[in-house]
Amino acid sequence: DVAGTNWKSGEIEIITNKARLKILEQFNFNGHILESPKQSLAAADKRYLNPSSLNQKMRELAQKFPHLSRVQEIGKTIQGRPILGLLISTTPVAGDQRAEEKPSLLFDGEHHAREVMTPEIVFDIGPFLLNNYGKDEFLTHFINSWNIWLVPMVNPDGSNLVFSGKNMWRKNARESNGTMFGVDVNRNYAYNWNKCQGSSSM
Repeated sequence: DVAGTNWKSGEIEIITNKARLKILEQFNFNGHILESPKQSLAAADKRYLNPSSLNQKMRELAQKFPHLSRVQEIGKTIQGRPILGLLISTTPVAGDQRAEEKPSLLFDGEHHAREVMTPEIVFDIGPFLLNNYGKDEFLTHFINSWNIWLVPMVNPDGSNLVFSGKNMWRKNARESNGTMFGVDVNRNYAYNWNKCQGSSSM
């Protein structure tokens, strides 16, 4: 995983191990280990949004701005958790034909379960837009003209594992005979799958 970059100095900080560092060196990347933890990190910081707290915040925001937003369950996970979307629009009521005449824009996050900061970013778009409606000319025009969908957490099952102690879990979650496994949600869309030559068959 890429932890940070400094383009001016030409440095990239990655989370890896010694074996993979040697692989990078074969491609003329020079590096050194800054820190080698003796044990794995604890579960994700509880201050980040987990599946339950995120769903609650989405519903609270929609209740605060019922004329400009709606929460909709767009699907369920294998383990039965809802995947929620928040619509921001001047036509938020389901079935309103006027909404069909406007373009739609989608923001989504947390395909990889351990990327716990991404739901924060996607969700924060919501209060930023709604609190500035009628105050900022550009944002007001944006909301008037578009259907803006926020899906902060595409992978709630994986996220639940991360917050249960499996802090480096990446995939979604399926259990069979006591063994947990999953699929990398980010690498398994049907459209142009594996065209980037970076997708895993696992």
